[in-house]
Amino acid sequence: MLCFSIILIIKDDAALLECALRSIAQIDYPHSSFEVIVVDDGSTDPVSNRISFKPEFSVTYIYIPRDENSCRAKARNLGLSHARFDFLVFMDGDHFVGPSILKNYARYFQYKKNKRLVLGTRRHLMYGHWNNVLNDFQNTKPFVAPEKNTYIDDERIILQQYLKTSFNQLLGRWHLFWTCNFCIEKALLLQVGGFDENFIGWGLEDCELGYRLHHAGYDFEIFDNPIWHFLPQIHMNAEKYYSWIDNIQRFYKKHQDINILHQFTFEDVYFFNSILKTPSTKNWLECYRIFENKIRHRHKVSMISIGN
Repeated sequence: MLCFSIILIIKDDAALLECALRSIAQIDYPHSSFEVIVVDDGSTDPVSNRISFKPEFSVTYIYIPRDENSCRAKARNLGLSHARFDFLVFMDGDHFVGPSILKNYARYFQYKKNKRLVLGTRRHLMYGHWNNVLNDFQNTKPFVAPEKNTYIDDERIILQQYLKTSFNQLLGRWHLFWTCNFCIEKALLLQVGGFDENFIGWGLEDCELGYRLHHAGYDFEIFDNPIWHFLPQIHMNAEKYYSWIDNIQRFYKKHQDINILHQFTFEDVYFFNSILKTPSTKNWLECYRIFENKIRHRHKVSMISIGN
C-alpha cells in the first residue's frame, strides 16, 4: 500500500485549516498510511494554538516566523524535509478534500507505474456556500460533495474545453503546474532540488518547479481528483502583481528561455484587476491561448484557434 505525507501551507486562517483537517479525518484510507504536516507560514498567532480539533491521524505543526525571506517555496520545502512517507500530496490550508482523494492517487500510480507525479484538480466553492460546509465539518457530518451549481470547476479543465484540446497537447503546460493539489514521489522532488526559495512573494514558484520537471523529462498530466477551495473574494492586489513581475524576471534569469517571458501575456488580466481595479479586456482563458500560441509559433507547431 502506498503511504502519503499531506503537506498543508497556512497563514492565519485557523478556521479554514480546522475545516481542512476535519475533511482529512474522513478520508477513506488507513490512518496509519498517511500523515499530515501543517506548515504555518508566519501567522500572527500560530494556528496550532487555535485548533480545537484533535485528529486520530498523525499531524505535525511547524511554525516559521515571518522575515524578509519568507516565501511559500521555503514553507513547502520545510514540509518536504519533515515528510516520512514516499508520496507527497501538497495542498493549501484553505482547501478541503473528499474521502477518496488518497485512494484515487494510489490507484493512479498503481495503474500508471511509469509516472512519478500527477496534478489533481481544484474546484472553487462559491461565496455564500462556505458556512454550510464549515458547519457540516464542525458537526462531524459525513462528507457530501458540493453540488455542481455551488462551485466553479478547475480552470485547467475549463481551458481544455475552451481550446478543444487535451492537457498533454499543451506546450506551455508547465505554466499550469499549480501546487494547490498535486502528488509527487518524494525522491523525485528531492532529486530536482525541491522548490526554489529565491521566489519571494506571490506567484510562479510552482510553475518554475513544473518547468524544471517538464524539461528534465518528468512529464505530468492532470487527473480530475478534486479538492475544494473556499473561493477568495480578492484574487489580486498591487503587492501580488509586482512580486509576480519580479518572479517572471527571476524565472527568466535562471533558465534563459524566451518562452518564460511569454508569461507576461497574463499581465493583461493581472494589471487590470490589481492596479486599475477594472475588468480586463481579455479573460484568463484567452490569455492562455495567446501564451500557448507564442510557444507554438517558436516551435513551428500549428496554432490553436477558438472554434476549430
